[in-house]
Amino acid sequence: MTVFSNVTKCGFGIYLLHYFVVGFGYWLANVVAIPVSLKIPITAAIVFLISWGIVASFYKIMPKASKWIFG
Repeated sequence: MTVFSNVTKCGFGIYLLHYFVVGFGYWLANVVAIPVSLKIPITAAIVFLISWGIVASFYKIMPKASKWIFG
């Protein structure tokens, strides 16, 4: 499976999960002391990668349940 098809499959799950990961992303950006002008793009990338990793791992571990949970 290519990267783009995996992101497409996990897209709705990423959307559902990102809300819960945003706080951690901002906290991590503050700990690393990222300049203000780069904080939002870097936090967005961090949140996307963490959310994608969680959803993709759920699809690998329990695919039937993930289809019901993440769409």
